[in-house]
Order: sequence, then structure tokens, then C-alpha cells
Amino acid sequence: MIKSVKFLATVAVFSAGMAGFVATAGAHDDDEGKSDAREGKTIVEVALAANAKDGSFSYLLAAATCPQLNGAIVTALSGKKQLTLLAPTDEAFKELQKKLGLTPVAPATTCGLDAATLANVLTYHVAKGRQTIGRLFDDYESEVVKMLNGKRIATNPDLTITDIGKQSVGVVPGLVNIPASNGVIHTIDTVLLPF
Repeated sequence: MIKSVKFLATVAVFSAGMAGFVATAGAHDDDEGKSDAREGKTIVEVALAANAKDGSFSYLLAAATCPQLNGAIVTALSGKKQLTLLAPTDEAFKELQKKLGLTPVAPATTCGLDAATLANVLTYHVAKGRQTIGRLFDDYESEVVKMLNGKRIATNPDLTITDIGKQSVGVVPGLVNIPASNGVIHTIDTVLLPF
């Protein structure tokens, strides 16, 4: 009973936070997580188009559309607020599923995670603002970047990212600075873990 109450409270807090985030989308006009009225496809539309072309984001899209999230992630990534998405490859999600013992290894299997964990992991891949690789990574020292879930990552001069668990995550060459009307996508080779 206590675990149920804690879980529901966590989901409620996350949902309220995402609702507030979505409700304020487009309220300002700069690239620090606010609207700048760019034209074209949103982050979600760009990911869907890439996935339709070569299946590159099938696991990420499946995770973002899990029923227990009630569309909160898709809504946030479809809004006018400028965001940066660090998009794990399908191979990265397959490795995570194997590590967690989730079977079968398939896009929809990630939906087996509880809503709070899934939301925490997915929002750990989104930062406010349109942050190109040149802005996200410093040439000389590591930078700390706050993610949408409130936790931080470190971006390193060698174009790797260090998460809370000290994983070294690489960006996928040639699949960075993918523009969207509401931000930018950088493809990464490992799922970032916020715990």
C-alpha cells in the first residue's frame, strides 16, 4: 500500500511538472528553452520521419509513447519551447533492455518500466534551449548541463557525456545538430541513466 501511494505521488509530481512545462511553451522568445517561432518539423516529427526512413529511433519513439506516460513526453517535444534532445540509438535501448533483464528485446518492451522510472530516464535526455554541439561541448573543459528532470550531465571536450552513473556516452558522428522547429537532436550511443 505504501509503495502504491509513493508511486502514485511520484507520477502525480512528474505529471504536474510536465503539465507546467507544456503550459508555458511558447511564452518567451529566446533559445534558453523558449520559443523562437522557427518553421518546419518539431523534434517528434523529425524523429518520426527519420524512423520512417531507416528505423533509427523506433525504441525511443516506443518509449516516449508508452501509455503510462499519457502523452506527456510527446507533448513536450512537440511544443514551441526550444529543447535539445539527446536521442539514444536503437542499439543503445537494446543494450539497456538486456542490462535490465527486460524481454523480449523489442521497442515496446521498454513500456514494462513503471511510469516514474520511464519518465525520469526520458526527461534525462532533454535539456532546455537549442544547444548545438558547439554550444553543448566546450573545447577545453567539461561543462555541466541541467536536464529536464532536474539532474545533470557533464559534457566533455572529447565529445562524450558523463551521466550520474559515470557512464561514458558518445555522440554518433554525422548524426548531430539535426534541426527541428523547436530545437535540435543529437544522436547518442548509450541510454543516459539518472540513477
